[in-house]
Amino acid sequence: MKDNSFIKIGYMDTRFDKSMKPLTAEVLDQLTHSEQVRQTMALIEAEPNQEAKAKLKEKLPVVLYACQLTTTGERPKRENGLGVASGFCLHDWDHMTESPRLFYIKHIAGHESELGIVLAHITPRGEGLRLVTTMLEGETITACQARLATRFGMQQFADAVIKDITRLSFLPSDSYMLYVDRKGLF
Repeated sequence: MKDNSFIKIGYMDTRFDKSMKPLTAEVLDQLTHSEQVRQTMALIEAEPNQEAKAKLKEKLPVVLYACQLTTTGERPKRENGLGVASGFCLHDWDHMTESPRLFYIKHIAGHESELGIVLAHITPRGEGLRLVTTMLEGETITACQARLATRFGMQQFADAVIKDITRLSFLPSDSYMLYVDRKGLF
C-alpha cells in the first residue's frame, strides 16, 4: 500500500537547493525542454576540460529516482534518515567506449519492458548511459544492478555511491533522452 506521506519522484532545480518538489510527466518535459537546460548542455558539450564539465553539470536540475520524496519537501539524505525506497533503481554506465546512443539502439531499444526500463538517457557529459528501472519484488538496489550488469556481460553496473537510494541524478536536455515510459515512471 502506498504511503501518502511520500511522493514517488522528487527533483530540485540544482543540486544546491535545500528542498525538493514533486516530479511529474509535465514537469519532466518542462525541465528537459527548458532553454536554461539546453544552454547548459551546449556549454558542457563544447567544454573540453572534464573538471569544467563537472562544474557546469551542477547547474542542471537533479532528480531523486530511487528514493521517495517526503511531502514536506525536505531533501532525503543518508544522514537525515528520510530515505524510503521508491521501487526504482538507478544505473549509471560511465565512460563507455561506444557511443551511448548507438549502444542503446543496438542492444536495448525494443527491450525496455523486458528489462524494466522506465527512463533512459545519455549522461550530461555525453559519454555514458543512465537507466532507471523498476525493481523486482523484494529486490535490493545491488541485486537489481547486478541483474542488469549480467545481461550486458559486466562485472558491475555502477560504483558504490549509486547504491545509496538518496543519490541525485543530473537531468539533461530532451536531445539526450532516449526513452521515457510515462505510465511506468509516474
